Amino acid sequence: MLDATWTLILGLPIIAILLVMVFRRARAVSQRIGEVREEMARNPQDPYRALAELMAEKSGDKHG
Repeated sequence: MLDATWTLILGLPIIAILLVMVFRRARAVSQRIGEVREEMARNPQDPYRALAELMAEKSGDKHG
C-alpha cells in the first residue's frame, strides 16, 4: 500500500496537470464567448423575428 509521501509524489503532479487543463479550457471558453458577443454586436438580430422565420421554415417543410 502507498504511504502519504508516495501519494503526494504521484498525486500532486496529476492535480497540477488537471488544473492547467481546466484553466486553459476556461480561457478558451471565455475567448469564444467574447467572439460570439462581438459577432452579435456587429450583427444584431431580433430574436422574435428569427424564431418566426424558423417556425415558418418548419411549417413549410411539413406542408411542402
